[in-house]
Amino acid sequence: MIRIHNKKPEHILQYLTHIPVVNIALTLGIVGFLSGYLALNTRAATKGFMVYSLEQDIVELEQQHNQLNLDIVSKQSMDNVQKVIAEKGFVPIETMEFITKSNQQIPVATN
Repeated sequence: MIRIHNKKPEHILQYLTHIPVVNIALTLGIVGFLSGYLALNTRAATKGFMVYSLEQDIVELEQQHNQLNLDIVSKQSMDNVQKVIAEKGFVPIETMEFITKSNQQIPVATN
């Protein structure tokens, strides 16, 4: 014989009264997890942009360094040195003599 009764057992009713609390706790847990994930993802994206920006600065500084090295080499070239000497009115040395004074030798240019 099958009994059909419309009454719910008491122990099931006891658990059904806690369902809203469980739903709220799960919802808050999911929202907290998603907020943390979003915060970490945003922080990682910000750090990635900072690294990219610093890498671009490094490339720019390397280019400036190379340009300065080229400028140094061009300033030290013999043609440039001779041009500056001519502009300043220096006279080329034909001969050089050394004067000895108390154990020191001092070079003196003579023309």
